[in-house]
Amino acid sequence: MTQVPRADKDDLKCPLWQKAMYLVCHTCPLWIAIRGIERNTGREVDEWRCALAVLPHLLVENAHQTRGAAAATENLRNIIAKGMQGTVEQRREREFDDFIPPVARIE
Repeated sequence: MTQVPRADKDDLKCPLWQKAMYLVCHTCPLWIAIRGIERNTGREVDEWRCALAVLPHLLVENAHQTRGAAAATENLRNIIAKGMQGTVEQRREREFDDFIPPVARIE
């Protein structure tokens, strides 16, 4: 298992422990490894941060990914609907051509 690093020695206080972060962060379950590409700068990120501190960034990224998936789904729906419209029209024409009206019987 990877050893959890301590926070940098700065004047930041942990909101949960009310102590300097470098004294308590390595024992906290919210101290997590963050890896990926930062959307604003494009730089690669591989660092340990407090989950409470990165939560707003993760929520924004999640919303962006959801919008992208919704746009792709809508695009696929439009392609399928366009393809199906021609098929439905052809089927209606074929059914209309094959339709033989019933003969009325007079008795």
